Amino acid sequence: MKKVRVLLVDKDEYSILFMTRLFKKMCIVDLVFTSTSNGFEALDKIKNEQFSLILTELMVHPIGGFELIKKIRSLDSYKNVPILVVTATVTRRSKEESLAVGATDFIAKPFNDLKYFIEKMKSYL
Repeated sequence: MKKVRVLLVDKDEYSILFMTRLFKKMCIVDLVFTSTSNGFEALDKIKNEQFSLILTELMVHPIGGFELIKKIRSLDSYKNVPILVVTATVTRRSKEESLAVGATDFIAKPFNDLKYFIEKMKSYL
């Protein structure tokens, strides 16, 4: 079975736990999760490991999600890795800016349509 490394960046431990459990239940691949609530820690992990998928909240510290995405996209090995913004900060501006700085997709929390979220995640694995 194919191993897929996923990085979850979110300050909300419940969101990380929820997404981890959901991914494990839905997947046909072997997922290896790494998580952090800190943007700088996320960058360190990204520089030391190769992830196949990154999910980030916009409200992470000490650097925000927009800056984190820019820094990830500046790395050659992450030019084509899907970066999904999964956030409760749902405004037209936040979605537009996320996509403008390099996010692959934008998904609003809470997940009102769980089936949609699952299908969306599968499409990136």
